Amino acid sequence: MHCPPGRAESDSPLSGSDRPTRERCYRCHKPAATCVCASIQRVENRTRVTIFQHPRERFHPLGTVRFAELGLANSRVFVHHAHLPPPAPKLSEHAVLLYPSPRVPLVTELGFVPSELVVVDGTWHHAKTLLRDMPLLRALPRVRLAPTQPSRYRIRREPRQECVSTIEAILLALTELEPQLDGMERLLAAFDAMIEQQIRLSDPDKRRRRAPAQRRAAQARMLPRAFVECWQDLVVVYLERVPSPRGPEVVQWVAWRARDAATFEARLPIADDVADAHLLHSGLTRMLPGDSFDAAMERFRAFAGKAPMLAAWHQRTLDAAGEHFPTVPRVCVKAVHRRLHPAAAGTLEQTVAEHGLETVPISAAGRARQRLGDAVALVQHLTQGKIPAPL
Repeated sequence: MHCPPGRAESDSPLSGSDRPTRERCYRCHKPAATCVCASIQRVENRTRVTIFQHPRERFHPLGTVRFAELGLANSRVFVHHAHLPPPAPKLSEHAVLLYPSPRVPLVTELGFVPSELVVVDGTWHHAKTLLRDMPLLRALPRVRLAPTQPSRYRIRREPRQECVSTIEAILLALTELEPQLDGMERLLAAFDAMIEQQIRLSDPDKRRRRAPAQRRAAQARMLPRAFVECWQDLVVVYLERVPSPRGPEVVQWVAWRARDAATFEARLPIADDVADAHLLHSGLTRMLPGDSFDAAMERFRAFAGKAPMLAAWHQRTLDAAGEHFPTVPRVCVKAVHRRLHPAAAGTLEQTVAEHGLETVPISAAGRARQRLGDAVALVQHLTQGKIPAPL
């Protein structure tokens, strides 16, 4: 993995050719000179790793989940929002929750081999909040680890010696479950490099305060840096899902690309047991031609480009898209809007109307035309001239 070019943050308020820039990594949001993503190598783990992440941890520059996203081949991340909980993902039959409590068995003491490790990511307060709000997590059997050394995550304080960072807990568990797994030492080495680098940069003798003119405007600080600085890489998506006996089923995938306003549409095969009434409600019919799912996803990968950032009004849309693109960064437009307007409430259509915005014309069948057009209008409102650009 590497930091893609073309994403820069200004180091001074100069303009034109005299304006120096500093490349930033779109995953860790750090300057390329201090990014360690390039050193993260892939580990082919057999045991699936599922991470439930608190939204406040998603854009933390010192978070460790990106090491799992980039380094573990069999991993996925779900961001949980209390005001809009995502649909419960399907967990395997022998899934277990990593939980640091002396009252639960060690991962090596189970009577079975777990096929899936479930991990909660956030501060310890956030982790307790997620457990309280998610019955799915509370129902899982819990296991613990027995670290023989203190956490290497020395830039954050752990409440007890047996508590470690998210990536350390995952790798310790995988070491017990898959002792022949190769590459975990290299993944830990990349993690250690980030820690050492942060400690070195935090040296009071080397720290340099940014001039007031270089700080981001107050309104821009309320948004994720990636949303403000890399908005050209946003791909706004809308997934039309209809009920079926198997659960919600995606029958249409539409998207809009910010850098050139191009649009994408894939109409997916519709199962015979999907009721016509549900299709009619979505403005679709069985007569519309559809792509195979694999062909549609291949077209979308080409459309999104090498380093996209997916955006959608609803978090559940991002979670559904994330099942197929787990390593692609995602941002919830509704959550971004609520940061700027805490008292705002209502649907996407109501939000667009309250701001006096016009739906962006989208070439797509059914109600997806309106839904995606409204989401794009709001994204443009938040990014193009409405949010002060960072100096």
